[in-house]
Amino acid sequence: MASIVVAGDTSGTITLAAPAVAGTTTLTLPTTSGTVLTNGTNTNFPVGSIVQVVYASTTTSFTTTSTTLQDTGFSTSITPTSNSNKILVISNNSMYVAQNGAGQTYVYCRASLANGSTQLQEQRLASNTGTTSILDTASSLVMTYLDSPATTSSVTYRIYISALNAAFSTIFSSQGASSLTLIEVKA
Repeated sequence: MASIVVAGDTSGTITLAAPAVAGTTTLTLPTTSGTVLTNGTNTNFPVGSIVQVVYASTTTSFTTTSTTLQDTGFSTSITPTSNSNKILVISNNSMYVAQNGAGQTYVYCRASLANGSTQLQEQRLASNTGTTSILDTASSLVMTYLDSPATTSSVTYRIYISALNAAFSTIFSSQGASSLTLIEVKA
């Protein structure tokens, strides 16, 4: 195996050893000064790097007629590696509104993304059916939020839902999977 030995400025050496591969391989060094990343620790990732990704999905449905936010029971957690890092949260919520025989022109519900019990963002499903015929409505509500939890302890993100009309049933994940994606971003 061929290698190159570089003497340090004051002492020691650095050895660049070629791997045992067939053919020609080229490693191009950058033309600017800087540091070569030799391991994957959070301390040497450049700002904006993705440190870790956590993904969870569910097809477990949750139904409510309450007009106040209710915990669906769907959550996932991430433990940031630095208290200065951000968490990009992407929530895709499968929502269904059943009119329960109360045919109305407007059909609506809401979903809320929370860090623990602190509400971060809310989306509403609002549909004008154009008729008082009973037309149940299904849709996907997507929420994206950049959180700054300022901790290295576990952070739990959860989904809450509510009806906006007590005559309707709002159903979470009855028509397909809902998901939460948590992406830690180096600050």
